[in-house]
Amino acid sequence: ALIEKIRHVCVLLETTHKQWRQAEFFLDRTKPEKLKEKIYALGKLHPAFAEHLLEVIRHNELAGKQVRDLLAEKLLEQDTTLEKLVHSEHQAKAAQSTSMGNAVSSLKGASTLDWNRIFEQLSLADHILRADAVYGEMDFSSRNHYRLRVQVLAKKLGISETRVAKMAIESAQAAAGDCQRHCGYYLLDQGRQVLYEKAGVRYGKSSFSSSDYILILAGLSLALAAVAGVAAYPLGTGWA
Repeated sequence: ALIEKIRHVCVLLETTHKQWRQAEFFLDRTKPEKLKEKIYALGKLHPAFAEHLLEVIRHNELAGKQVRDLLAEKLLEQDTTLEKLVHSEHQAKAAQSTSMGNAVSSLKGASTLDWNRIFEQLSLADHILRADAVYGEMDFSSRNHYRLRVQVLAKKLGISETRVAKMAIESAQAAAGDCQRHCGYYLLDQGRQVLYEKAGVRYGKSSFSSSDYILILAGLSLALAAVAGVAAYPLGTGWA
């Protein structure tokens, strides 16, 4: 929404500058005796065009008065006056400046946000996988790899990502062995066959590369170490 707002203001500013260039070109190419004819041939006047036209010729008293009078006559056809038109253009400029300033300030604020944390808070699969204590202790990169594998499996099995995550957690919670009690066993290891069976899909050849396992093993090792450290710390004791 912020980017769209900035884009919209930029379009308005570009339109204004285009009208300014046209106003300057009009004055440069129009002879004094042709002013009335040319102004009446302009069609409906854009506020930015008329306002800039007046700004350019305001130091030339003779030409300025002539142009003002002609513009005033022309604007009567549009049911408005020079004063109203100039006031409208000044208000538009102020609104654009305020809108752009607010949008830029908001972008600066957005740059300080923890987007990884926000992303995980919005991920339904992440909420489900956090039922596995080890998953919660892994670093963001490793957790993200798990979530990506949930996406891949969801597409292959033709089911939702939340269902894949739930099946992995349920399978881990019902398992007896230590390795099988981690959701990663079902998302990346031999336990994937269990998910295929639960989804009613024939299990095929693994599509995961050795680099997948290396990354996950590294993250899993760090997570297990963190969990072990917490478990080994005596409750009710302070720092030595």
